[in-house]
Amino acid sequence: MTANEPRPPDELTGLVGVGARLRVDRWTAEVVTGLRRVGIEPILLKGPVVRRWLYADDEPLARTYTDVDLLVAPWEQPRAAEALRAMGFIEPVPALPG
Repeated sequence: MTANEPRPPDELTGLVGVGARLRVDRWTAEVVTGLRRVGIEPILLKGPVVRRWLYADDEPLARTYTDVDLLVAPWEQPRAAEALRAMGFIEPVPALPG
């Protein structure tokens, strides 16, 4: 394949998935670092580390993720929310009833 030849659709889909995972990984690293900076130790429940641990022999592109779940101690939640706001994150607008 030369640089000017179009890529097959499955290869493009794989590249898009890789890009999405890299963005998630970057944000995860930033959030974990920011929380640790204020003395909070989050536990990663879902995302790249768990995927590698559970599916170590899997193809890198076979399993994708678009978000992560971080667990913080209940008594640390207010400080974690404050740290996230300081990093530029905003709280979602609650859904309207009905």
